[in-house]
Amino acid sequence: MATQIATRTPGPSPTRGPSPTPGPPPTMEPAAIPGPQPLERDLGRVASVIRVADALGKYYSDNHAFPSTGINTQTLCQYDTIDAGCSLMKYLGEMPGDRLPDSSYPYRYKSDSQSYTIWAQLETTRPQTACPNTDESGLSDADHVYCLSGVAPR
Repeated sequence: MATQIATRTPGPSPTRGPSPTPGPPPTMEPAAIPGPQPLERDLGRVASVIRVADALGKYYSDNHAFPSTGINTQTLCQYDTIDAGCSLMKYLGEMPGDRLPDSSYPYRYKSDSQSYTIWAQLETTRPQTACPNTDESGLSDADHVYCLSGVAPR
């Protein structure tokens, strides 16, 4: 009896797909850019306004008045020789800056020494129903402004 040896004939070899073309990586879409997105930046701005309000409370405890802007609305502390908000440096350590390098979303401040309002320009729609006196803030889009107001304790 003869033994048969089974032989296998090779089938077709698999083909490889296209190889990547060398070159620069594709550009990222704006939404895919790493780092904080608009809502995250806005939450940081709201947190900064709350920090400033806390500093105003400490300032009031020490001085029995809030830093006064008279009847004017000012940037919070863009001009350190004239902006009343700059006197909060002692309580803040560092003034809040914007989360975008072009500083197109400034903070504003107004106080008559017994009450205050702080505004911040947001990128997204504000998280509250209304900001009083938004037109006084000098910020361009009232639908994208967050504000916080306070009064002296009685």
